[in-house]
Amino acid sequence: MPRHDYRIQRGRILKVLYKPYPEGLSDRVISLTLNDIRMAASAGVIKGHVSYLAERRLVAVENVQDMELEIDYTARLTAAGVDFVEKDASDDGIDMGV
Repeated sequence: MPRHDYRIQRGRILKVLYKPYPEGLSDRVISLTLNDIRMAASAGVIKGHVSYLAERRLVAVENVQDMELEIDYTARLTAAGVDFVEKDASDDGIDMGV
């Protein structure tokens, strides 16, 4: 997958997490939502994107590990993440698209 597509996926993850703010979403819900908007990615790719966003302090991650619900973690936007989404900001690693 081209790097630009990864940048778009990161932007979409931020937008997905913006709607339930201040609540977060499980990795499973993030994956299903990306699939619904035709941006399917493997669990490993999504986890990499969420880790990148967490390193940028735009997302906070909490490990859950619920095998019954098939959830490994939840992610939620931080205040910096909300500001990033609301400003339609962009940088070298994230493309908010339209």
